[in-house]
Amino acid sequence: MKITDRNARALRLGDGQKTAILSEDGLRLKLMNDSKRWEFRFSLNKKRYVMGLGNYPDVGVATVRKMKQQAAELVAQGINPIEQRKADKIKLEAENRDVKWLVDHFYTNYILKHRERPDQPKQIIDADILPGLGSVKLNDLTPMKVDAFLQGIVDRGSPKHANKVLTLLKQMFNYGISKGVMPTNPAATISKKLIGGEEHAREVFLSVDELKKLWLFLDSDEHGISQRYCIAFKLLILTGVRTGELLKARWGEIEGDVWTIPVEHIKTRKKNPKPHVVYLADQTKALFEQLKNDSDFIYPHQSGDKPVYEKTLSYVVRDSIQGKVVDKHWTPHDLRRSFATAQSEVIKTNLMVIEKLLNHSLGGMAAVYNKAEMLEERKQALQGWADYLYAIVYNNNVVQFKAG
Repeated sequence: MKITDRNARALRLGDGQKTAILSEDGLRLKLMNDSKRWEFRFSLNKKRYVMGLGNYPDVGVATVRKMKQQAAELVAQGINPIEQRKADKIKLEAENRDVKWLVDHFYTNYILKHRERPDQPKQIIDADILPGLGSVKLNDLTPMKVDAFLQGIVDRGSPKHANKVLTLLKQMFNYGISKGVMPTNPAATISKKLIGGEEHAREVFLSVDELKKLWLFLDSDEHGISQRYCIAFKLLILTGVRTGELLKARWGEIEGDVWTIPVEHIKTRKKNPKPHVVYLADQTKALFEQLKNDSDFIYPHQSGDKPVYEKTLSYVVRDSIQGKVVDKHWTPHDLRRSFATAQSEVIKTNLMVIEKLLNHSLGGMAAVYNKAEMLEERKQALQGWADYLYAIVYNNNVVQFKAG
């Protein structure tokens, strides 16, 4: 019987029937459980198959007849139309996958599971990779496109950051290869040397005179920097903590004159890291008091439910300070090196104590024999540095320190 719209609409279950069928040369319309389903029945290599072609009336008679004809032509060529349809679907999905799709899978299934600090690659993903490559189809990615994207980061004055982005891209594309969604890594042949240049350990630090100039600049009306960020730079100078440790801090971490930085905020390679204790000098405590707010965070984001971004102070330096205070290019992290240098050269602090102040891992025999936390020595070093700095900035009596 030839299937028509008329008899397809009229197909009903008789008394006691569970199914009703209209059939036409391998094409069937099967009524079951109040649903009319199209099927194409065929044999291939001595096996019988049933291929679903959708439901009536969503798929009309004329449309399903064409679908059945195309499937029958594949069978005549020895091709299973069911498997071909699966392959076509996979191909279409692959053609539609873009970098954003890969980023989502890479971040969820790899970064969150294997990185101690997933917020760092997340910043690169949100600030660089998604805006620059997110909409590019994976099949369209080439080394030339990746290189052009990275050169754009270099051209805006961030060669070192471009190298960080390249490292993350290589990891992400290798992940794509391991999951079978990318045949090759389009960043594999791109080297840091050709993008951001060879990297060397930074040696930039601000001398005591330069720190004084910066401090006075922050106290002046020569900039539009908010008071809380001016205080942030001062706190970095006074404590030597990392930028992220300060900007992610919560008020609950501070008790009296002790700031205990939790392990999750610490950048360390120690096997069993412990919270880092920072003694707050009198001047440092006073600065924290000026930051009091209603948030759990000392530096809350404007949304109120999270801290500000870790790169915030870098942007402040770039936009409002760079070139106005000292004749060298510096970053907020260089204040940590400046702190360590001042502790050694001005306060004459013992090297072992400085390493404790910076929460560095002690190597070799020092790690074996020195298990003391040196809290009293650290306290004296931090208070001594604050006294000295305030003296030279505000023209008070300068304390002279002896090596020890």
